[in-house]
Amino acid sequence: MKLIIKIFLFCSLMLHFSCKKQKSFTVATTYQEPKDPSPKTTENWAAVPKGLQASVTSTNNRFVRSEIPKIKQQTSFTATAWKGERISTQLVLWSNDSLTNVKTRISDFKSDTGETLSKNIASINFVKYVITDEFGNGCGYRKPENYASSLAADILEPINSYAIKAKETRPIWITVDLPANAKAGSYTSTFKIEIEGQKTKKFDFKIKVIDKVLPPATDWKFHLDMWQNPFAVARFHNVKLWSKEHWKLLKPIMKRLANAGQKVITVSLNKRPWGGQTFDQFESMIEWKKKSDGSWSYNFSIFDKWVQMMLDLGVKNQISCYSMVPWGNEFYYFDEAKNKEIKIKAAPGTKEYEDLWIPFLNQFKKHLEAKGWNKIIRIAMDERGPKEMKAMLKLLNEYAPEFGVSFADNHKSYKLYPNDLKDMSVAFGHPVDEEDLKKRKEKIYKYALCLLYRQVSKHLYLFTSCRRCFYRLVHNCLKF
Repeated sequence: MKLIIKIFLFCSLMLHFSCKKQKSFTVATTYQEPKDPSPKTTENWAAVPKGLQASVTSTNNRFVRSEIPKIKQQTSFTATAWKGERISTQLVLWSNDSLTNVKTRISDFKSDTGETLSKNIASINFVKYVITDEFGNGCGYRKPENYASSLAADILEPINSYAIKAKETRPIWITVDLPANAKAGSYTSTFKIEIEGQKTKKFDFKIKVIDKVLPPATDWKFHLDMWQNPFAVARFHNVKLWSKEHWKLLKPIMKRLANAGQKVITVSLNKRPWGGQTFDQFESMIEWKKKSDGSWSYNFSIFDKWVQMMLDLGVKNQISCYSMVPWGNEFYYFDEAKNKEIKIKAAPGTKEYEDLWIPFLNQFKKHLEAKGWNKIIRIAMDERGPKEMKAMLKLLNEYAPEFGVSFADNHKSYKLYPNDLKDMSVAFGHPVDEEDLKKRKEKIYKYALCLLYRQVSKHLYLFTSCRRCFYRLVHNCLKF
């Protein structure tokens, strides 16, 4: 009888483990990447050992999807950090197998003195690839067939599992946000990669937390100004502009930007301040209406809600309002008498321009004073010529001299501004004259060399969804 019971228990256990082994290995659902327009065809994938290969690697490495990583494999990551600091590391996976399903997880961080930091301070992202093209001669119209395209590792997708395809390299990006109240000490954690049908791979993480605290991003002196495009978020997620769903989507995205130290709120005073160079056009955050009697009214409700949300998130140093000198000098408003939207061309210095902007400035000033935002407002422009800038600045100084000015400059237009220009950036190849730079340094004004940047990721709608390179995408103003 005992023998029968033992045999029964043994068979039950075997059945249990057999069923457990056959359990499906589900990975996260993710979107399909584009086809590689220029895959590496000379790689000897057959020489890659059987099974999934994995290694800790530098965050400075950007891996090609179709290329075997040329690195020395490592199983540990070591870093030193302040309390309140964010640190990152990268792992890279590659395989010659037909399909490899993987899941990742990380353990709590435990110190040598018995302290524990939750595993939730770490976030795991699989790196996704997007199509980009060569920079060539820089900005401007280009025929796609004249510029070589390729895949670039760009998007950080917050998932912890993935299906690694054959002859594919797949990075994993891990960030660790150390709490400001963490105890100093050496912390260890284990990062695991569970592999369907293979042995789990383990990696040791060691972080030495020193007894110094990084201030919150809102207190950083670095003046980070990255333009925001909330209109792209609505398009990408297919929700109605300024709906409850749209605002709900905007908040966590803009919180990430605030956590990076963003100091400036981007506002569009009228439609399309940069013409048609962005994939998602910037609409107006203010409703302009010309009444039947010829007077003007303005609805600031969207402007107010957008600014207040950004202020609440910690972006509170500056409100940059674009633009009194848009590309093409085109402006839009709703004409009550004609019951339709009107588009006009009004160059600075003309009567049409004054008739449009003088009533607006008068009402805008009163509204900002009532909201208490008049001290941080900036009328902002993007690379406009000296003639237009001179006429606009003359009008602004006459009707709203208390407003600050901010602009990107590639014409030395900054010399035209009679007041102290506290925020400006200049395009590469158009430096500020040495004597002017010296004065700015003495007054500790913001000045930056505008960075050339090509946006290749559809997930970077956080800032703007520009399809071509242009100078003011990233406006990192440095305090001297």
